[in-house]
Amino acid sequence: MRYILASFTFLMIMSCSSTQTTSTADNKSKKSSFDVLKEKPNLELIDFLRTKSGLQITGNSPTYKILIRGYKGVEGSQEPLYVINGDQRGRSYNQASYAVDVYKITKVNILPATRAASKYGDRGGNGVIEITSEK
Repeated sequence: MRYILASFTFLMIMSCSSTQTTSTADNKSKKSSFDVLKEKPNLELIDFLRTKSGLQITGNSPTYKILIRGYKGVEGSQEPLYVINGDQRGRSYNQASYAVDVYKITKVNILPATRAASKYGDRGGNGVIEITSEK
């Protein structure tokens, strides 16, 4: 019984965190979690990354270290490739954070190494964080 109650509570929390309904006099609309996040002052790219599962985030601003869980390389950098609107920006969180206007982000996609390598070749070997924003 406790297991079922705990599972139900977890599902309720997860479903409540993904969308928020707002109501005006004439219409109802759903806000995505990104839209809700964009209402925050001093928004940073790390705030979007923290909403995604599969990432290990360590460090403090501006020296965050982002790794995609499940991959443990043996040589060189283990940090993922950042791709912003189809443009490969390298493995630096700082470079990626300066290259995108966080208030225009529409989607963040995490590709693990196996899927990323088939799409981006050797550069995707540590996984890829794809960021899409409004132009």
